[in-house]
Amino acid sequence: MALTERIGKYGKYWGNDYDSSNSLNQYQMEVNATYIHSYLKDKGWTDNAIAGILGNMQHESAINPGRWEGNDVGNGPGYGLVQWTPFTNHTNWASSNFHSDPSTMDANLDHIIYELEHNEQYYPTDDYPETFKEFSKSDKSPYYLACAFAWNYERSAVVLWGTDAEKEALRQLRGNSASNWFTFIGGVTSSSKKKKGYKFILFNKRRRMI
Repeated sequence: MALTERIGKYGKYWGNDYDSSNSLNQYQMEVNATYIHSYLKDKGWTDNAIAGILGNMQHESAINPGRWEGNDVGNGPGYGLVQWTPFTNHTNWASSNFHSDPSTMDANLDHIIYELEHNEQYYPTDDYPETFKEFSKSDKSPYYLACAFAWNYERSAVVLWGTDAEKEALRQLRGNSASNWFTFIGGVTSSSKKKKGYKFILFNKRRRMI
């Protein structure tokens, strides 16, 4: 199955099945970001933290839960929204936790929540000392939280072994993306409030390709 609109617990999203892989365009990423926002908000996450993780997902997977690293289907090494490496870290977890299809949005998000609840994958650093649970409840800036997630959870080669200049470039890339997603989330949540009769401000969406 090629890239298609799929349905999960929180509505529609875009993704691949396990045997294919694609990037997403800006509109498709926004649909998926809206889904992720609904899911994580229901788990008690702040908009700041959701924007922080979206700023990373954008550059890890284009926010596609069925994305293989480099679109190298079956080989990875990374897979999913946050590019679990090796990919078996996610596929084995999914098969052991009642998810027959590891490519679904809910399998990906359920895995992240499992890691939060079991103190897995996310390890605080001196620069970003928050625990995963503290991260999820934080009201610090989306820019800061994107960097915290990159350093404490993703731990890419740049984070581990890069030069100061490379690390700063990574901070700016993911931090600025998180700030943009925070603006977008403002539009999503404000639209929701409008339907409920609340006063609201609808922020302009910044459309930006990865």
